Amino acid sequence: MTEALELKETEFLEIASYIETHYGINLEEKRMLMKNRLLNMISKSEHQSFGDFFKAACQDSSGKLMMQIIERLTTNHTFFNREIDHFNLLKEALLPQVLSDFSSSKEKEIRIWSAGCSSGEEPYTLAILMTEFLKQYPEWRFDILATDISTQVLEKAKEGIYPTEALSTQFTQYELSRYFIQNSSELMQIRDTIKNRILFKHLNLARSEFPFKQPFHIIFCRNVMIYFKDEFKLRLVNKFYNHTAKQGYLFIGHSETLPRHLNPYSFLYPTVFINNGGLA
Repeated sequence: MTEALELKETEFLEIASYIETHYGINLEEKRMLMKNRLLNMISKSEHQSFGDFFKAACQDSSGKLMMQIIERLTTNHTFFNREIDHFNLLKEALLPQVLSDFSSSKEKEIRIWSAGCSSGEEPYTLAILMTEFLKQYPEWRFDILATDISTQVLEKAKEGIYPTEALSTQFTQYELSRYFIQNSSELMQIRDTIKNRILFKHLNLARSEFPFKQPFHIIFCRNVMIYFKDEFKLRLVNKFYNHTAKQGYLFIGHSETLPRHLNPYSFLYPTVFINNGGLA
């Protein structure tokens, strides 16, 4: 019976170590969470222990079982306009500054990365904001890359279907009618004009290098680094920095912090940082 199945200390340490090494996720204090969230998965398999189940995941060449484990052990809760002061700051102060700083650029393109995009609410919020903002600057365009480690939430993000009730509290009637289609009384879908501005891609932030050739003007990585130890967090931030245009910005979540003396970015506002000397 799975109810009586125990997560042994050796099994917990083996699983936690593997996941931290390969995905950066720190589970040191999450033994009960691991047990509770994986127990149901084991009950639906032929395996009789956590160790056997995890061994099978490691041997699964498709990677699907390991991804299911990662999805069970992490939380993908988000919503439109989350931490809205970031979007207000972007619209009112930082985007005008970006246009000024890069006014001599021939390409007139603002590149944005939503790292840890979950089910899509953050990149879609950014796309709507950018569309509205750039109405007065028709020579400019934008592109948004949205990445996540979870293939499950990426599929949901690509669909772009959300509860009408939740959307109605986050957007005006003008925004709802302009950027969403009513699928049913309970669901609305993002219009293709917005969906087509976003490239959704699977990406593990623990990989040694990111496969991007052009730097980003704006990077959002919010409420993702809460899963990481400081050492991994700082390696990640350095990788972000190397892919941020000079005078570009990094946003982190309100519950997250970066030690200033080890942070390559310069502090701008709480949870907002600027690259004052990186890539041109």
